[in-house]
Amino acid sequence: MEIRQAVTADAQRIGEVHVRNWQVGLAEYMDPSYLEGITAHAVTMQWLRSLASPIHADTLVAENDDGHVVGLIDFGHNRNELGFEVAEVYGLYVDPDYWNRGIDAELLSAAQLHLAETGFRSAILWTLTENDRRRRFYEDHGWRWDGVNEWHKAGAEVVRYSREL
Repeated sequence: MEIRQAVTADAQRIGEVHVRNWQVGLAEYMDPSYLEGITAHAVTMQWLRSLASPIHADTLVAENDDGHVVGLIDFGHNRNELGFEVAEVYGLYVDPDYWNRGIDAELLSAAQLHLAETGFRSAILWTLTENDRRRRFYEDHGWRWDGVNEWHKAGAEVVRYSREL
């Protein structure tokens, strides 16, 4: 497994992993019509624009031994006006065929290290309130619910986790 910086050539596979992760991993928590409306093509186009942008946040990908992207993490400055020293993990996605192999932990660790090295002191992320498996994962990696909840545009409640870097 190799963790590396994403490039525009990764956009299609990133889009596929992103959509597959949502449609398989979040199916029991979100409105099925919302998940059905997410297409790999649309998400790929979003990723292509994002990766090509000069002001893009950081995205790391995990490649398997065959050189295929099987996971990604996207992160940068927080979107909640919490100050310049607080980063945010925008998304952490692993292809369901590669779950339970520690890829998410490797990606999270690499992102945390990068954020700390670039001067961030802490970070936040959002996860679904009802997704106990994911919440345990973050808690096992030093993240803690900080008491903030919101509603995602898909109609599901999300909770904010934070940690020092």
